[in-house]
Amino acid sequence: MAGGMYKEGYPAEKGDLLSRLVMMPVVGHGMMNILLPLVGKIMVRSIMKATFAPEPVPADYEDEVYALCSFKLNRALPHAELKVLPTAAHMIPHHQPEEVMKAVDTLMEKLKKAKLTEIYPTP
Repeated sequence: MAGGMYKEGYPAEKGDLLSRLVMMPVVGHGMMNILLPLVGKIMVRSIMKATFAPEPVPADYEDEVYALCSFKLNRALPHAELKVLPTAAHMIPHHQPEEVMKAVDTLMEKLKKAKLTEIYPTP
């Protein structure tokens, strides 16, 4: 979507048709919250193919790019802790609930030690 957002103008509502549609109150909300999740992967893959053309997209490139975003976010947040689950991919709370709960418990313990539970009360 980034290429389409500012193709011909800034701000986006003055850009191409796609940009103007995305900026419309009801239509844009629907596109970004309903349509984009459905076609996003297809769009990303076609953009990657075009980027690497005429060569093929390297194996596992897409997964590695998303993983790199996690590492970058971890570095950007001063108190972040990145937990890598090598066997997990998608819907981690559903497929790895024990690991998620361990991470939540660890976070709550740190909040208690830092006396931040007043800000984030626990039941």
